Amino acid sequence: MAAAYEDRVEILTDGAIYADDGTIMALDQKAWKSNRLPLAFAGRGNAIAVDMVGTALDIFSLAHGTFDETFMAFKEKIESRADKGKDQVAMDGVFAGISETIGPVIYYFHTYQEGSDGFRGCEPFKFYDAGKELAAGPTPPPRAMRDSGLPMYWAFDGLAEYGPTFMGLLRQHPMEHLAHPDKPLVYGVGGHVDHTVVTADGATTERIHVWPEDRVGSKIEPLGCTA
Repeated sequence: MAAAYEDRVEILTDGAIYADDGTIMALDQKAWKSNRLPLAFAGRGNAIAVDMVGTALDIFSLAHGTFDETFMAFKEKIESRADKGKDQVAMDGVFAGISETIGPVIYYFHTYQEGSDGFRGCEPFKFYDAGKELAAGPTPPPRAMRDSGLPMYWAFDGLAEYGPTFMGLLRQHPMEHLAHPDKPLVYGVGGHVDHTVVTADGATTERIHVWPEDRVGSKIEPLGCTA
C-alpha cells in the first residue's frame, strides 16, 4: 500500500517472494530506495524483474539528477517496451517520491498482458497517477474489514500505527496469482511488514512487524493468525 501526504509518501510492503504454488522462495525487502533522490519503488511479480527495476533506477537517478527527470526517463523506457510481445516478464509496481514541481506523488504501472480481473481498464506499459492512495493485494470482504479493528480512517496521517493490522488482514485472504490467473488462489502476504517513508530529504525503511512462522520452503498458512 502507498499513500501520499502533504510532505511525504509512505509505503507498506511485505517480504514474501513465492513460487507459482505459493511456496516461499525467499524473504526479502521489497521496497527499493534511491541513495540520491527522494524516490522509492515497490513492485510485485517476477522477482528478478523487480530487482532489475531498482538497478535501472539507480542508473537513471545518477544520469538525470532530479526526481522529475528520472521519472520521465523511466516512464519512456517502460512505455517503449509495449510492442515487444507477450514474452516479457509480468510485474507491476509503484514509483513514488517527491516531485520538484508538484510534491508527493504515486505513479503505477503494470506489464500484465491479459487475464487478470484486477487490471481491467488499466493498460499495460502505461503510467497512471494513483492520486493520494493505492492498495494492491487481496481484497478482504467488508465484514472482515469491520472485524479487523481497523479504524475507518486508519491511514489518514500515516501507515505505521495500523500497518501490521492492515497487512495481517490482507494476509488472511487468498488472492489470484497475477502472472497465472488460471492457477489456484494463493496466500501471498507474509514474512514481515516494512514501512518506507520518502521525504524531500530522502527515503528510509523500517521493519515494523515479523511473522516468524513464515519460512523459506513452506507455504503461508495464515488462517487463525492475526498481526
